[in-house]
Amino acid sequence: MIPDNIKKDHVFMAIKEIDENGIPASRNSTKFQLFYNNKLYPPKYVLSLANKYANGKELQPWEFSGGVETNNFLEKLGFKIVSKAPSQIKTGPEKDNKDCHVARSKGGIKNKHNHRCSECKNTIIDMFRVIFGNVKIEHKMEIKARLEDYIYDSYYKDLATIYNALKNYRGNESFVRSKFLKSCDLYIPQPGFVVELDESQHFSEARKISLTHYPKGLKTGFNVNKWIEQCEKIMSKDNNPHDRDEQRAWYDTLRDFLPLIKGLQPTVRISLLDYTWCELDPNKEEDVELFKSLVLNIDTEKKENNKSSEKVRIATACLQSDGHYTNESRTRLLFELIDKLDQKADLILLPAGFYQTSNDPKTLYARLNKVIVQYLEKLNSNMAICLGIDGRCGLDQMAVLFTRNGLQAIGRKFYPTDFEEIDGADSYLSLEDSYSRVFELKGKKFYMAVCYDVFGIKKERLKNPGIDVILDLVHQFHPIGEDNSGDVLFAKHGFAGASKHWGCPIFGAAVFFNREIPKNWPTGVIWDCNKKNTRNWRYTDNPLTHYEEILIRGDENVLIRLFEI
Repeated sequence: MIPDNIKKDHVFMAIKEIDENGIPASRNSTKFQLFYNNKLYPPKYVLSLANKYANGKELQPWEFSGGVETNNFLEKLGFKIVSKAPSQIKTGPEKDNKDCHVARSKGGIKNKHNHRCSECKNTIIDMFRVIFGNVKIEHKMEIKARLEDYIYDSYYKDLATIYNALKNYRGNESFVRSKFLKSCDLYIPQPGFVVELDESQHFSEARKISLTHYPKGLKTGFNVNKWIEQCEKIMSKDNNPHDRDEQRAWYDTLRDFLPLIKGLQPTVRISLLDYTWCELDPNKEEDVELFKSLVLNIDTEKKENNKSSEKVRIATACLQSDGHYTNESRTRLLFELIDKLDQKADLILLPAGFYQTSNDPKTLYARLNKVIVQYLEKLNSNMAICLGIDGRCGLDQMAVLFTRNGLQAIGRKFYPTDFEEIDGADSYLSLEDSYSRVFELKGKKFYMAVCYDVFGIKKERLKNPGIDVILDLVHQFHPIGEDNSGDVLFAKHGFAGASKHWGCPIFGAAVFFNREIPKNWPTGVIWDCNKKNTRNWRYTDNPLTHYEEILIRGDENVLIRLFEI
């Protein structure tokens, strides 16, 4: 219930606070907005803050209702409530930067971003300063530009192959008109490597030609295959002068050969198109770690050689339920699964909300940590258990991972549906109580997503931070025709969409309430359809198959599928 002593002045103070501090990702509105002074504000969050000025504390989301209750209260105070904002109306405080137009969207992630954003470049420079200290900008380095300058070097044949391929592309033979290359974008003196910031003009057909002719042994500080894919996608053309694409591709090649030419460490390239770099904060440790994972040590060939060849056995466990269960019955079911799958699986994946509490989910961590660890130790089992905990009536939606060594990873939902209000994570890689949602198992990196998060991976074009496998803990599906019955949509656009965007397999588990578990609903998906749209994806397009299926009947039936990756 909303306290009736909240007055108009209290709402004005709340709006002022939002203008100064912004809106937490979890408190954005999905359906209605308060329209004031040509800006839009989430009504429920406004009232939460207004109560602080009226009664000394911020109202928590579960203490009152959004929608009709909140809107009517604000309208009686004289404020205007409108449906979800049209794009031309400003939402909250806006940053004035002609090079970087951003708009806040779901999960606190920004869109409508210009890849020529000057703030992105400044952020990248600051990140390198935090990590390495000294950074030289527009550093002049004597790099000879003509092919004949390298005729006596061991890598001359490789350069000649690339140069001739560029000449044959359109018949342009005189695209090298300088003796030396211009300054490099950034130079990191210690440990000694060049950084190039690539805008769209660097992804052309000519650049693709040069990259496809790189020798296998060339060490690079970027993913060559990804750069080729970007070239195929963007196909930039710069005909001023007529051979500018060939010239740029050749100069980029020479900078990539700097480990051979100058004895430097591999040249690092950063695409300014595929990530909103200005969202990162060099003062936040988790953002610095994310930057490291996105930018440094990403030589694809090296990673593939170092990647563990050891197989991981994953058991997905979908439940068929009539809704009559308790945390105690779920614990008994968990122990039954562990008994059944011991020595058969390395990881058991269970649905979101497997455990429920009206309190903070932390209240369950210690108890679950104790009982799960004791049970795994009793069996001398090395299995990992990934399950969901919903707290505070769904405001907290968590994924957690336990092993015999205790709680290992925690992930909070970051991407809500259009019809829910949650206390969400600040970003898709935010730490939760100092735990990461990313963990390693047998040399492979796993990412825990909570339900609709997988839609966020695709829709917000989130960067893959080196993940090998996505685990999605899905809440529930109801009978066809009722709300939350979209299991097909979830598989097509959620599972397949995330797998396509991050280029890795995804495994999921869900509860099917008052309906049978569909026999062909895929709990393991890997995208293998070239450029096919997820709208046209069919279950038969999925090459990932399980090697064993187990059905456990009880108060809640469980369908287990075993995969190996």
